[in-house]
Order: sequence, then C-alpha cells, then structure tokens
Amino acid sequence: MINVMSYFKQFLNISVMSLREQEDLKQQYYSEAMRYMANAKDYLKNAKKENDFFLDKKYVKTACGTAYSGVLVALDGFLQLKNIKPKGSGGICLSLKCSH
Repeated sequence: MINVMSYFKQFLNISVMSLREQEDLKQQYYSEAMRYMANAKDYLKNAKKENDFFLDKKYVKTACGTAYSGVLVALDGFLQLKNIKPKGSGGICLSLKCSH
C-alpha cells in the first residue's frame, strides 16, 4: 500500500517539517528579528529629543532601516513555516541562511 502523505509530498514537491523543526525555526527567526528591534531602539536612545520630537534625523533613519530589516527577517521565517517561496531570486531574508 502506498503511503498517501509520501505520495502527496512527492507530487506537490512539499517538504513537511516536524513540530520540533518548526519550533526551532520560529525561535531562530524570532530571536534574530528581536535583535534587530533592540538595535533600532538603541539607535533611538542616541538621538536627542526636544518636546517629544527627535532632533537628529540620522538616528531616526538608521533606526527605521534596522527595524524594517527585522520585519523582513521575521516575514522570511513566517513564509518558511508556511512553505511559501517568494518570487524572485532566493527570498527576502537578509541575515540568516535561507533554504530557498
């Protein structure tokens, strides 16, 4: 008797991750994305404020770029969990090794 799951995996070319692999992947991408966010927050700590507005746009620009990169890392992890491969050349991840 043919294993139905194995047949569908071959037919659809899908790789199924175990729950442990999914949790490891989540933890890896989550910790990396949070590291980006912490770095962005640190950039903003260096900026001077006056009346709740930042005076130096250099730090704000750097913090926004870093936070955006963190979001891309988190999104790449999410897409890998859902087994969605982005169109183009290799995905959107910036800092982790992609399996795309």
